[in-house]
Amino acid sequence: MIRRLLLAITLLALAAHATAQQAAPAWPREVKAADGTVIKVYQPQIERWADNALSARAAVAVAKPGEKDPRYGVIDLTARTEIDRAADIATLSALRVTKTAFPGATEKETEGEDKEKSHG
Repeated sequence: MIRRLLLAITLLALAAHATAQQAAPAWPREVKAADGTVIKVYQPQIERWADNALSARAAVAVAKPGEKDPRYGVIDLTARTEIDRAADIATLSALRVTKTAFPGATEKETEGEDKEKSHG
């Protein structure tokens, strides 16, 4: 689950970067994985932004195929920022998910998350 989540967030960041000069995209951002899992990332809330280092937190909904209700969780993010004041654009790079919390996750899913975090 966490690998798909990281992939989805990376895709969302790339999409946001690609559309930065167009109209602001709407939240939540949604990505559908190859297996049909739908991941929605809600607008991040900035926790800290100092110099070019940003840390934020975002709510996430993960809906697996065949499940009636999505699972909700929270992700903590960090990124580097580059500001173009003339264009009024902040570009994010080195985006990382530093922590995940899914209160309804099973023990098996939690073990997978811990292994994923330790490797990367």
